Amino acid sequence: FRPRRTKLKNSHFWDRLYLKQAIEERAGLRGFQLIKPIGDAALLWGEDPECFVEFMLDLFQRKPIPPREGFSVRLRMLAHETYFTFSRDGDRVTNVHGLSGIVLFRLEKKAHLNRVIVTPELFAGLSYLLADRGIQTQTIGLPEELKGVGAATPREVHLLIPPLSAETRYQALPQTYRAAREQLAAGDADRVDEVVEGERAG
Repeated sequence: FRPRRTKLKNSHFWDRLYLKQAIEERAGLRGFQLIKPIGDAALLWGEDPECFVEFMLDLFQRKPIPPREGFSVRLRMLAHETYFTFSRDGDRVTNVHGLSGIVLFRLEKKAHLNRVIVTPELFAGLSYLLADRGIQTQTIGLPEELKGVGAATPREVHLLIPPLSAETRYQALPQTYRAAREQLAAGDADRVDEVVEGERAG
């Protein structure tokens, strides 16, 4: 989530932007549970690969989280299917442990904006769902072992490229470009020059 997350404490970031509510709402509609926020990321859990694909499309195409108070919600996702060790509070999952959790956290660093990385285990169970939904795929090799994972590092992962809403594509543009477009739309051409020059000076 960018561009201003680092200016807020994590708890304020989530509360102020209603991100927790927005993600829980979208996840819940697809049978997924928000386990917890982790910095500017969110850890979720679910059981149905088809529901995961629908959740992904909700976030990127059908119902993206809108910007609020100068913040742009720009997402990248990672998903893994395996046997996890959970902490629970009743029926609610509260954390993920063990090697599979480490794989998840390390691969998150390799995720791309507006793209979804899935491991081979999950890809095998959802690949048949993708073409009809307009989702493209690309295989990415992992020549180096992940830190803390060693020989259990997957040799490749799959990049899912979902269709994007106009708003999602717009929020992926550089902040300077978006600010200039907004000033032009408001009929303030002089202000456009100020925005661009201010970015260069920064």
